[in-house]
Amino acid sequence: VLDLGCGTGILSMFCAKAGAKTVLGVDQSEVVYKAMDIVRENSLQDRVQLIKGQLEKTELPVEKVDVIVSEWMGYFLLFEGMLDSVVYARDKYLAKGGLLLPNRCSIRLFGISDQERYDNLINFWDNVYGFSMKCMKPDILQEANVEVVPSDKVLTNSVVVTEIDINTCTTLVCNFKREFQLTALRSGVLTAIGGYFDTFFDLPNKVELTTGPHAEKTHWQQTVFYLRDVVELTEGQSIKCSILCSRLKRNVRGISVVLTIANSSYEYVVD
Repeated sequence: VLDLGCGTGILSMFCAKAGAKTVLGVDQSEVVYKAMDIVRENSLQDRVQLIKGQLEKTELPVEKVDVIVSEWMGYFLLFEGMLDSVVYARDKYLAKGGLLLPNRCSIRLFGISDQERYDNLINFWDNVYGFSMKCMKPDILQEANVEVVPSDKVLTNSVVVTEIDINTCTTLVCNFKREFQLTALRSGVLTAIGGYFDTFFDLPNKVELTTGPHAEKTHWQQTVFYLRDVVELTEGQSIKCSILCSRLKRNVRGISVVLTIANSSYEYVVD
């Protein structure tokens, strides 16, 4: 088993406990030295071998592995660009018929109605202790926010805007475009678009991890794109939208998101 980006080694140890003969954990951060201590503390050093380094610049002591596990997902799934290393590991080290865990992911978007949060974050700049600071708004609006969206603030259905099969994808999956439609579940003011991802482990006992607002909170939370022009929706009303996602040229770990909501265009950076 190859554990890519092993961190504290928790997945490596899970794999060893589940019966893996040999587990190789790779991480380029200093935490790997603590992970080595943790592995020894749990008497798993005979089966778990941890290596410090960037996978692309590291030669593993094996030619092929049967399983690759990795908690590579970033905010909005694609932020941090670690999928590149997963694709590299798959192409170089995964044996024919081997398993990638997780093996499939999707990104969903949904509408949010949270006037109080919008007022505190955006309209706040209209009057700051009696002074107008509206010039701050464009910069604030361009930033995607990572935060927990209360389930009662969800205004619309959620729509899958991209699906990734990690068994076959390339690094170009970070660039995608999709037109979609959101339908109001109740009447309210659309103040933001929320994004989250689901990951799938298509095994005999299938497992799914969702980071949506109706599920248990995760450290990924949700990614929120606040709108310059809020939209009044009535229950059952649909609104046409589109998303264009692409990597930042100045930082391949970051992504640019362009949303079109009811003919208004918005550009955001997840950086």
